[in-house]
Amino acid sequence: NYGVQRENHSDTHITLNINLNNKNIITLQEYISLFGIANSMDGIANDSDFKCISVNHVIKLIYDLTICLNTLKDLELSILKINVNDFHVVIPNTIYHKAINKNILPDDIISYINDIVFIYTGSVSNHLYPLQDKDKIHIETPIEFSNINDYLSPEIISFNKNNKTLPHNFNIKTSYYIIALFIIDLLFGTTTQDKSDPMSLMSSEKLLTLLEPLYYTKLYYFLLRCLQPNINDRYFLFV
Repeated sequence: NYGVQRENHSDTHITLNINLNNKNIITLQEYISLFGIANSMDGIANDSDFKCISVNHVIKLIYDLTICLNTLKDLELSILKINVNDFHVVIPNTIYHKAINKNILPDDIISYINDIVFIYTGSVSNHLYPLQDKDKIHIETPIEFSNINDYLSPEIISFNKNNKTLPHNFNIKTSYYIIALFIIDLLFGTTTQDKSDPMSLMSSEKLLTLLEPLYYTKLYYFLLRCLQPNINDRYFLFV
């Protein structure tokens, strides 16, 4: 079991209460190193130094992240930036030690998937932001989105290009677009960011091409809902 609680009403710092119960807690990066797979999908330009995680693992991450996001929403908090350093994974000791000793079997991986928990813990550089009226992410100080590892949404691009003044409210659906790009990179071991222009978005056509291996799956339609350019058509819904 794990829980998230707010330190006080004015602070965005959270504390995780985790009962490990014969389980280990590791970083998502370590989890990818232990259980990630090489990208063998045709047409996907992947980084050979970066492993990706399987569809079943990504679906479990989405499920657990949804719980975290709902908990944060109850605390009137939300996110605008996300990367692998924002997650830890609770995993059974037996599976963890099998992986460390390199004697884990395919059946082991299938059997433990429901026993792990992906937890959004946040990183030093990625902060939580207060929610206003349940669906407005409120920012009062500048947020730097120029790093190649920063995921952008159409709304953030527009905000940066038009030099809008602070404070500013982003619709909570802005985070759905960012999360979808992060999930795509985890799944394919690639990057949806343009290294030559960190402040640009991959076109809708290229995103759809990237998602071709997932056609007609529940994960495909989930990502499609999150990646709608029109924020009014965007939903965080896996069915």
